[in-house]
Amino acid sequence: MQPVLFMTNFRFLHSADNHLDSPLRNLERYDGAPSDKIRNASREAFEKLIDLAIADEVSFLLISGDLYDRDVKDHKTGLFIAHQMSRLNQQGIGVYIIRGNHDAENQIAKRLSLPDNVHQFGHKKPETHFIPELKTAIHGQSFAERQVKANLAKDYPKGKKDYFNIGMLHSSLSGYAPHEPYAPCSLSDLMEKNYDYWALGHVHGFEIVSQKPWVVFPGIPQGRFIKETGTKGCVMVEVQDNKAVSVRHYPLDVLRWFLIEADITGAETAREAVEKIYLMVQDKLNENPTLPLALRIIITGSCEAHREFQTDGDLWSANLKSEINDLSSSRVWVEKIRFLTRLPLNIEERKKAPDILGSFLRSLDLMEQSDDSLETLLSEFSDLNKKLPRELVEEGNLLTQNRDDVVELLVEVRNFLTAKLIIHQN
Repeated sequence: MQPVLFMTNFRFLHSADNHLDSPLRNLERYDGAPSDKIRNASREAFEKLIDLAIADEVSFLLISGDLYDRDVKDHKTGLFIAHQMSRLNQQGIGVYIIRGNHDAENQIAKRLSLPDNVHQFGHKKPETHFIPELKTAIHGQSFAERQVKANLAKDYPKGKKDYFNIGMLHSSLSGYAPHEPYAPCSLSDLMEKNYDYWALGHVHGFEIVSQKPWVVFPGIPQGRFIKETGTKGCVMVEVQDNKAVSVRHYPLDVLRWFLIEADITGAETAREAVEKIYLMVQDKLNENPTLPLALRIIITGSCEAHREFQTDGDLWSANLKSEINDLSSSRVWVEKIRFLTRLPLNIEERKKAPDILGSFLRSLDLMEQSDDSLETLLSEFSDLNKKLPRELVEEGNLLTQNRDDVVELLVEVRNFLTAKLIIHQN
């Protein structure tokens, strides 16, 4: 029998929330958008992940849930994954997968056979897979169904002594409220297991929650809509002498989303405002010289240009998109433009006026200051939210959820209707 040779210096990749073949929303309907790039973005990002694993000769790859997207039913997605796993198998690279909430709903994920280098953790209880030659123990548990409300972490075993211990968990983790509370747990729940590295999934932004021990969300590899802005990718972990010595984020995305908030306070004309926004887009292009970009532009500020935006908003939106397209040589696609500007008014003086505008502003003030009125609005919004399609809820397209949100909405309504009334009076 050959003795086991121990290697305590190695590297591995940590990925999660690949959501393969999930569409990039709100872009395909935009004239001139690169349909093939949009349609294949999640696959291209995943191929870059596999390329990185092979090029950097990692020992293994971790996928911490939601490899699939729940709505994807095409078996070609499964065949694509099997092919990528085979590429790793040919290089002797192991893959360890836990199923997340989306995987639990996807029928392909349950039926597809993968190469023997892939280990998928079961859902009945936490399991441990040992890699003796690396003195590494990987602990994990998959979701049995979409809505796992139990704290899975509490049943994970204690870390194995003298081993590098990794915990794989698809979890909302306390403090990450924007994501649905699946397999909720606290940081203290994780720390008491005495693991060296927690490979988390479910939260779509890259986040190092802790370094002692390492608790990491790698984030989604490819942003799909405006709530997933900025650089997206995976994490490379270097291990020396059974300790993680570095955790580095590697970009994988092939199209990048950004929100541009353009404050055009003082702009006298819409043309002047458009020129300011043009320069902001140019800066974003310079910061991201190799990737196509998808932008949402929110235009704010107190300015005379507001009059033109209110009367010819569609025209100025089209002009801005056209100029951005020329600037970027078709490398930028504008997902949406929102005009939230206002006229430069002395609101306090206007409130005192005995006309319809003054009456309107005073009424809004009373509503903002009335707890009963705000609670009524919140209740109505809550009822409407329950009727929204689930994909809109996951994108964060909810109606206002708390008192501050309602007040902010009332301010937006005030700015819009005030300008309409003034323009009408004039």
